[in-house]
Amino acid sequence: MDPNVVIPEVALIGLFYLVLPAAAIGALAGGRRTVRCPRDGATAQLRLDRGRTTLRVFRDAPHCARDCSLWPERSGCDRACLAALA
Repeated sequence: MDPNVVIPEVALIGLFYLVLPAAAIGALAGGRRTVRCPRDGATAQLRLDRGRTTLRVFRDAPHCARDCSLWPERSGCDRACLAALA
């Protein structure tokens, strides 16, 4: 077996089985979500960080909100709504 052939083939297999599915899951799972604020029950629109969502495929990374429709008034919240998405 020629190493000049085997190494690129292994790299392509890794790309196919690891990177592409993770990117697809991140693209589907990221974006906007409608949640209820645990603080007062108000409806909020969250925009999730796609990079962190993609990392959840490989390890138990927390969701990360990029912004929330309630943040201008509640910028110091504890983001407990993210636990409901897990």
